[in-house]
Amino acid sequence: MKSLLYNKLDYDKLMKLSISEITKYLQDRIYTDEINELSINYSGIKLIELALNKHLTKIIRKIVKISDPDTTAILQIYLKKYEILNLKTLIRGKSTKSHFEDIKTLLIPIGIYNLSDLEKIYKLPLSNIIKQLPKECENHEELFDIENILDFSYYKELNELKSKLLEKNLTDYISLIIDIHNIKLILKSKRFGVETNLTSNYLLQNNSTNINIPDLMHSKDFDSAIDVLKKSKYHKLVDENFIEKYEVFLDKFVLDSNKKLFHKKPLSSDVVFSYVFSKEIEVRNIRTIAKSKLLNFEDKQIQKLIIR
Repeated sequence: MKSLLYNKLDYDKLMKLSISEITKYLQDRIYTDEINELSINYSGIKLIELALNKHLTKIIRKIVKISDPDTTAILQIYLKKYEILNLKTLIRGKSTKSHFEDIKTLLIPIGIYNLSDLEKIYKLPLSNIIKQLPKECENHEELFDIENILDFSYYKELNELKSKLLEKNLTDYISLIIDIHNIKLILKSKRFGVETNLTSNYLLQNNSTNINIPDLMHSKDFDSAIDVLKKSKYHKLVDENFIEKYEVFLDKFVLDSNKKLFHKKPLSSDVVFSYVFSKEIEVRNIRTIAKSKLLNFEDKQIQKLIIR
């Protein structure tokens, strides 16, 4: 399975290529079918992003299909994050009156909805889309509330999954995911001045020993929250780049951590999850490199954003 993943050498090569050259590289290695099919109608960064999404969807669906029932059940809960992400993207798109084609590259149709289903949903009025969301979203019109309710429902289910797992690697990883969710939510609320009592409704109990969530929650502003983070086990994350792009750095930290966790002692289901996580990292890295090329980032900047 590892032979079907990009490695450090691939990323080094991609960083030296233009957008058209990256497309050709993907076409020659692993992403052949997706590039060939989509290049009829798309080109440039859009072609790359759609090919990455299509390939990730294909691979994960195949893994779910061939995994044993227990692993499949766990995977399906983990992969609900894509359903949530897609629904949030549709709602944001409707709120900004964007065309479906403009948000297409943000959709990864893993789960109960394929791309055609998502397009049909997008044609509905926003009020009708909200009716298809969990009942907790009823009577909520603010995007902030709807997104947080969707996130909370997902992370709550993921958190409850921990008690059913035997593999410590997986329980540790889920605890880390919950930790980072709480941190991101609090930092976002501090940055935008959201009241503490509104944010606290969407935090998950995690019994984390890595950071004192109540201290972070009750810090008076964003800078104070960063000070709390500096005193936690996540202190190495905090630098001048983190302040501006904390969500990117926290997401990167989660993905980077799963590589270390699952390479320690792979068990049966761990092998499956390790491959899923590695494929997610690969897609994220390629997307990051391609987008960075458009923004004329220097190699040094890109290096900080990709996971090796």
